[in-house]
Amino acid sequence: MLSYLIGGVAAGFLLGWLFDTWLGTTPLFLLLFFFLGTGVAFRKIYVIASHPVDDIGTATADDED
Repeated sequence: MLSYLIGGVAAGFLLGWLFDTWLGTTPLFLLLFFFLGTGVAFRKIYVIASHPVDDIGTATADDED
């Protein structure tokens, strides 16, 4: 889950910086994409965490040692 958070924030920051550099704007797109990437990352983490786990307690012992 940490990779989603870091990836979302980093991708938003990078895309925003690239758009600002390309269009010659102030940090408008950097801030916009930074918060958008952060929101997408938190949503992805929420979706993953909200799925019920069906196989809790069904693990079997590995006796192949």
